[in-house]
Amino acid sequence: MSLQLDPRRLAMLQAMGITLWLPETAAAPVAAANPGRTATAMVPTPARAEAAPVADSPAAGAPAAGTATTAPAAPVRPSPRRPAAAAQTTPPPAPAETAAVAAAATTWQLAPAVHLYPQATGEGTGGPWLILLESVNPTTPLAGAVGQLLGKMLQALGLDTHPQVWLAVLQRPGSSALPIAAGMAGSLAPVDWQPLQPCLARTIAQVQPARALLLGQKVAQTVLERSEPVGQLRQQRHVLHGIAAAVSYDPSFLLRTAQPRRYKGETWDDLRFAARLGGRENRHES
Repeated sequence: MSLQLDPRRLAMLQAMGITLWLPETAAAPVAAANPGRTATAMVPTPARAEAAPVADSPAAGAPAAGTATTAPAAPVRPSPRRPAAAAQTTPPPAPAETAAVAAAATTWQLAPAVHLYPQATGEGTGGPWLILLESVNPTTPLAGAVGQLLGKMLQALGLDTHPQVWLAVLQRPGSSALPIAAGMAGSLAPVDWQPLQPCLARTIAQVQPARALLLGQKVAQTVLERSEPVGQLRQQRHVLHGIAAAVSYDPSFLLRTAQPRRYKGETWDDLRFAARLGGRENRHES
């Protein structure tokens, strides 16, 4: 007795999980009616032949006689990475050019000291002053907003009537800013920049200051060869080429800080501290 089932009923039985074992001749129409299902699951299969041994397995034996085998695929080896192309570089500069670049990158420069109040008729209490800072106006450092604030600072200390107040401007290495002489100088003549250390030694020998006032973090660190910030260098007596030196904030910093009241107060304390370094206190000292 044969069971006559159309493809629709076979599909329903298979969906219910009922497996029918049919001869191969009956499996063909089922497969045609159900292309998404495997017909061999419903057909009794012969004894499974041994799988071909894996090529790199030492326990694999030879394939059974009469069994068709497929040559194992060669193991895929990662292709070696190609070295990255070397970055194109320009030829190294000549020795003389290299030395010049290195010198420009490591040497600060100093402009000749400017006599701030040559017409002053005061007594010059406390001895000469030497002030060092950075400025865009080396020959007229009291010009511009920064210079005006510096002038007010010195005036508050009574130095606007002091006949021996000198100021020298520093320029950091590699600076591309052109030295600008303010209108009061009447000239745009270039500044005679000189290497910092020998020029500073000559300036101190010429001015004979009673104290030096270093304004600005970079200036103080470079001149004193220190690494601490201004907050740690201020209110200390430093020695510069045999003379006493004090450190405070740069006027340009006082103009851009978000806490001007605090830092201006500290700067005023530093100015009074510097005045005491020369011996007698300034007459405006409170």
